[in-house]
Amino acid sequence: MRESSLPQVVALGLVLFFVLGIFLQSLNVVFGAWFVQVFVFFCIPWVSCRLWGQAPSRALGFWAVSLKKLAAGALLGAVCYFAVVLPLMYWVKQVVPASWEKVFGGRTPFADLGGIELWLMVVLVVLAAPLCEEVFFRGFIQPKLIQRWGAPLGLLVTSVLFSFIHVDPIGFLARLALGVLFGWLAYAGASLWVSVLAHVSYNLLVYLIYVWVSYGGDEPSTELSFLGPGILFLWLALGTGSMVALLWVLGFSPKPTKASDSETAQACTLSMVQPRAKKP
Repeated sequence: MRESSLPQVVALGLVLFFVLGIFLQSLNVVFGAWFVQVFVFFCIPWVSCRLWGQAPSRALGFWAVSLKKLAAGALLGAVCYFAVVLPLMYWVKQVVPASWEKVFGGRTPFADLGGIELWLMVVLVVLAAPLCEEVFFRGFIQPKLIQRWGAPLGLLVTSVLFSFIHVDPIGFLARLALGVLFGWLAYAGASLWVSVLAHVSYNLLVYLIYVWVSYGGDEPSTELSFLGPGILFLWLALGTGSMVALLWVLGFSPKPTKASDSETAQACTLSMVQPRAKKP
């Protein structure tokens, strides 16, 4: 099996997700969700790297990284919710058909769950899903697309795929923005651990908001009802600008003046996966 088979491997993963994964979730949402994350998003990249003769942990980007960058990734994941996702989701809900809101707007993976199933779903959403999805999208697909098409297009296409698999037209733009953030953190942070921590931080925040609402608190988006489109656009523009500024300040600069950590990691990765010369 050669690395050139990447499109077929990705297609297999998406087919398994949309056919087998969704079918299993219709039977049992918890089992189906765990199956998708572990056997599709994690195992397919890991086994593929093995078949390509690569060390999976290194090939997928699990490089050692400073605690400063890990903390920065976690901070950016949480900040992105308030700076970009919240105003963007509220704006989208104002323009999509009301029928979409009924079908997609109220969905939650925790609905009608209790006992051990609820806790399994919490662990999945907060820990397992961020790890497995980052492995598949930012560790497996994104580096190959960046190598072929360059960073901007590679990041964008990966983010579109990441948002697409969530099957949520209302949240598509918000997850696209998240995908770009996670992708840039993995790319510029030189380690998949940075994007994993950002993803964990974001999902944990969303879960805590869900718990807050479940106990009678107001959902954050309801507090935006008095804002007009102009104010929301300004909020979104300022929020996006603040995220770019934070990326720069926290060391994820888009224009390094010397060999960056990501370039070093990529060079090390290439050295790891090159076939060794056979001894005579």
